[in-house]
Amino acid sequence: MPAATMSLTADGPATRFTRFTLCGLTGPDAGAVTVTFDGEPAEPISFSAPAPGAACFVRNSAVPVTQATVATLDTRTVSLTAWETRTGTPGVIVANLGVVGARAMHLARADDAVAGAELAAARPDLVILAFGTNEGFDPALGLADTEAVLRNAVARVRRLAGPAVPILLVGPPDAASSRPVVALPALPETVACGGGWSVPGHLAQMRTLERRLATTLGLAFWDWQGAMGGPCTTMGWVAQGLQRGDHVHFTREGGRLIGGGLATDLLAAARALPVARGH
Repeated sequence: MPAATMSLTADGPATRFTRFTLCGLTGPDAGAVTVTFDGEPAEPISFSAPAPGAACFVRNSAVPVTQATVATLDTRTVSLTAWETRTGTPGVIVANLGVVGARAMHLARADDAVAGAELAAARPDLVILAFGTNEGFDPALGLADTEAVLRNAVARVRRLAGPAVPILLVGPPDAASSRPVVALPALPETVACGGGWSVPGHLAQMRTLERRLATTLGLAFWDWQGAMGGPCTTMGWVAQGLQRGDHVHFTREGGRLIGGGLATDLLAAARALPVARGH
């Protein structure tokens, strides 16, 4: 319908933005939208195109804004696939697939045209693939099939983002289950943490697989569990309010600590790289 709206609002002054990217499906019957920044109009965006596809459009503001609002212009369909804000300073783009229980295999659900358009618009210096927790909590995990999925995911990202863009694999964090059917105590990799909680052996197998693939495929690898302190440190993280009571998900403060640790390691790695001639 005309004037249907979606709005994105910054949490606070630190996340106000000057650049707004909107991605969607294009085609002969696709509609158009207006974009406003804090109520001030920017140039409208039309998704009309001769053939079906996908595209991303960038709109900039001369000053930092708190809210971007998108509104349809008429009854033609507008199918949005992503939006993104930037502050004008270096930082990280978090791409959320919106899939509960996401696994690496879910990357295959994204259409090549959509994923390609979004990666082209993002122009990433580094792509981080963080999978393995949900695979590691699957009692029926098949390592051979999972390896094939990961290899295909890496190959696809390289094809769409370009072979020169480095990729970092992030292994699963330290996590635990109180369910024997998930923890699989008979596996040699399973670690009992006490209180009825164990780190599932499949988590360790996923971490080993990702580390091996990183070496084989020329990727970087970050050991999330190691950054937490090793197996069963989840018990202490929960006790300190850094991880939730399910021993899987993190609180805001826990996430802040992990994010800070990853950022510190990335910056250290960047400083260790040789400086390109002319830079």
